[in-house]
Amino acid sequence: MHPLALAVWLNGKARNLAIRIRCGHPKHFLPDDDYWYVRYLAPHHRVLDVGCGTGMHSLRAGRHAFAVIGFDKAPTWPQGLTLNAEDPWPWEHATFDRVLCLDLLEHVHDRRHVLSEIRRVLAPEGQLLLAVPNSETSWKHRLARAGRSPFSDPDHKVEYDPPALRAELRSLFTIEARLPGVVDVGPLVGLIDVFGALCPPFYRLSIKVRHWLAERYPREDTAFNVVCRPV
Repeated sequence: MHPLALAVWLNGKARNLAIRIRCGHPKHFLPDDDYWYVRYLAPHHRVLDVGCGTGMHSLRAGRHAFAVIGFDKAPTWPQGLTLNAEDPWPWEHATFDRVLCLDLLEHVHDRRHVLSEIRRVLAPEGQLLLAVPNSETSWKHRLARAGRSPFSDPDHKVEYDPPALRAELRSLFTIEARLPGVVDVGPLVGLIDVFGALCPPFYRLSIKVRHWLAERYPREDTAFNVVCRPV
C-alpha cells in the first residue's frame, strides 16, 4: 500500500476507534466557547440547522438561542426533522434569524438550490453561518500530487478555495467575516483523535494549539468558517 494511502486508512480507523472509546467523536464534548458560531447567536434568535445529523450543533445552539429547528436527510438526532435539503423546504420566507450550514454543502449535488432556500428562509438582516472544507492545505496538495483523492471525506462532491467559495455564494450572499478553525495536521489527525478520546484535556489543548496555528497559517485551515449576509 502506498504510504499516503496507508496514512489515510489509518486515520479512518483511528477516528472510528476514538468514537467507540468515547461513544462519540471527542469534538462533541468540547465546551460551547470552542465553537466559532456560538458568538453569533443571541437569546431572541430563531435558528435553522441544515443537515443536523446527530444534533450536536442544534443542541449547542439551543443553549444560546430562542428556538432551533434541525433537519437532515437521515437524522440520527431524535428531534431532527427528516427532510432532504435538495427538496423544497416547508418554511415561509424570512422565518429564521440565523441558519447553520456546517459541513453540509460539500455533500450535496444541487448546492444552488440549498443556498437559494437558505436565502429565502433567512430574515433580511439574518446571517448564514457556513462551514465548508478548504481544498488548499499542504496535506491535500500532497495527496493530489500522489494521485490520491485529496477530499477529506469520500462523500464530498466538492471542496473549496476562496474564489470557488465566492463563486458558489454569488448573487445570494456576501462573506462578512472568516473565523479560523483548526490547522490541517494530515497524517496525525487520527492519532490526536485517539489520544483525545482517552484524555479529553489533551484533546481540548490540541484544538487550541491547532486553532492558534490556523490563525497564523490560514491556508492550512481545514475549513472555511464564514459569516454570510444575504444580498
